[in-house]
This record gives sequence, C-alpha cells and structure tokens, in this order.
Amino acid sequence: MGVEYCGAHIGSSEGVVRFLMLLLDRVCADTRVRSARNAVEREEVVSEIIREFLDKLSIVLAICSKKPSRECLVEAEKCAVTKLSPLLNPP
Repeated sequence: MGVEYCGAHIGSSEGVVRFLMLLLDRVCADTRVRSARNAVEREEVVSEIIREFLDKLSIVLAICSKKPSRECLVEAEKCAVTKLSPLLNPP
C-alpha cells in the first residue's frame, strides 16, 4: 500500500479495503473537492484526483527463486497480462 513495506500477507478483500481507505483519505484531504461548486464539478474533481493517483502506481511482480529466473519471469509476466490486463506502452 503506497510506500508501506511489510511481510504481512493481506487477503484480497482486506487489500481492497485498505486501498480504498488510502484513496478516500487522499480525496478527502484535497482542497479541490471542498471548493467545487456543485455535484457535477465535485465528481469531475474526484475523478481527476483518482486518475492522478492511479497514474502514479506501478505493478510490481515478486518472482520465485526456485525456477530459473527467465522461466519464472516469463510465467509471471503471462500471469500478469492475463489476470491484470495492464495497459502496455502507456502514452
């Protein structure tokens, strides 16, 4: 989560909740939300804050040490592409 590094294994639902709480804290702390004049403008501002936050994130793969490194890397990359559908070569 963000700049947090720990050895804990977070379950998927707990990870989602923690991620959303982190995101909500950022949205609530942003002064642009409070200065929005109406609901439509507020929604646009929140979308922009979320987009800015997500654009800064990276996908990090931790790969195994039991297989030869290239084989494990190829397997991890295939899994990431199929499961996460990342945007390849972003602008």
